[in-house]
Amino acid sequence: MRKGARTRGRSVRPASAGSFFTLEQVARAVGGRVSGDPSLRLRGVQPLDRATRQDLSWVAGDRAARQARTTGAGALLAARESDMH
Repeated sequence: MRKGARTRGRSVRPASAGSFFTLEQVARAVGGRVSGDPSLRLRGVQPLDRATRQDLSWVAGDRAARQARTTGAGALLAARESDMH
């Protein structure tokens, strides 16, 4: 993620060198649950088509659910579990 990148009007800052967040922290922050390793370390947030194993991405809608099958994201955030099938 580029420093100062904008996403829908919001500034997005990359994690500083050596910093990360865990999947468990994300789940707590959004009131969700983890399916997988809660200690998974992530360094940033990227759209499905740019995400790497160190990124969190999101799934919203049928098109994104199809795209999620081939993403390189380390973790996905979905509003509903059914979005992941």
